[in-house]
Amino acid sequence: MITPHRVHGRILETWQEGALTSMALIAGAARHVARGLRADGPLAPGDIVEIEPGDGGAPPVVRRVGGPAAGAWDPGGDALRWRQPGQAPSRMALLFQRQAILRAVREYFFEQGFLEVQAPLLVKGACPDAHLSPMRAEGGYLTTSTEYQIKRMIVGGFTRVFTLTQNFRGGDVGARHNPEFTMLEWARAFAPLDAIEDDVEAFVQRALHAVSPGAEHVEVRGRAVQLAGVRWERLTVREALAQHLGVHVDPSFSAASLRAAATRPDLGVPERFLDDPPMVLSMLLDRVTEHLGHERPVFLREWPALMTSSAELSPGSPALALRSELFIAGMELSDGFPSLRDPEVQAAMFARENARRAQEGKAPVELDARYVEALRQGIPPGAGMALGFDRLVMLLTGQEHIRDVLAFTWDEL
Repeated sequence: MITPHRVHGRILETWQEGALTSMALIAGAARHVARGLRADGPLAPGDIVEIEPGDGGAPPVVRRVGGPAAGAWDPGGDALRWRQPGQAPSRMALLFQRQAILRAVREYFFEQGFLEVQAPLLVKGACPDAHLSPMRAEGGYLTTSTEYQIKRMIVGGFTRVFTLTQNFRGGDVGARHNPEFTMLEWARAFAPLDAIEDDVEAFVQRALHAVSPGAEHVEVRGRAVQLAGVRWERLTVREALAQHLGVHVDPSFSAASLRAAATRPDLGVPERFLDDPPMVLSMLLDRVTEHLGHERPVFLREWPALMTSSAELSPGSPALALRSELFIAGMELSDGFPSLRDPEVQAAMFARENARRAQEGKAPVELDARYVEALRQGIPPGAGMALGFDRLVMLLTGQEHIRDVLAFTWDEL
């Protein structure tokens, strides 16, 4: 890599070729080899160097302009963390792709007339859903979701609101989880759930084209998932259980039908959970969702009401909630529903979740009292959704671990 321009990089290794020096170095986000250099002083791996073209046909000159302290060079440290020599794309390149996706999503919502809100990250009350672990901070919580703040603004007259910000949930660390993550949440007043699903289809396709112009699919573990040029699938929870597991439950998801379905040995539901409907459903859904969205994305709809605390209940069947979750290549990306508008039902659902937490030995959660007060003032009909932005970036860039699309994960702090 000899160019007529000045080059800056970090040395990976050096070797001598006669009187001249050659080296492998990282310049930008890529690994290069530079040969036939005149070294202006001693050089070592980790050094930050500048290579200048030689005058009048003379060999280029390489000089040290910075680097690690003596004995401090760590190839696994921050100097190379984001550039990953030999790996394509590098984490640095992925972060630039993340930025392109971020811009595409924001542009979609701005064009649709949404207001972006910088919602508070420190809140006084949190979502009490039993499966969540809110993180305490300064007499309150780090937010698990901006849903309640968005809905308070809808009460106040805003009709299209979105947030794209950090959320926090304890205990979540793994290939798809980090305790701090980025969530996209949005709501439309006077709009049905179908409109929210249409939003997802539109901005995901725009984001795909931001990183892969003209593409219609992404490849996930060797399979092509079509994102553009096709209508995404809609499937009810009951249909998914029957289609992918051969499990049949009644329309009300009664405890008796769930118990009967879960006794099949191949489903792996421990006997001690058979009389716990939420646990049975969680385990069955864990089994079924891995089958969803491998050819095209799937919105999973008509959820049992006992699996949600803020979704509007079905007018024809109060045992069901009008809820939609998006799955692509077996991974959950989003969760949305029409707003639950009855403040008394909302308060009762919050109490139910805290009671469930107590049964499971978890600490109760302080509730967002001002959100319930806002509902009493009247919230218009509408719907909203939350989407894991980091997972969207993973999907569109072909990554299997969340660390590759974040600047820092918890274990890197």
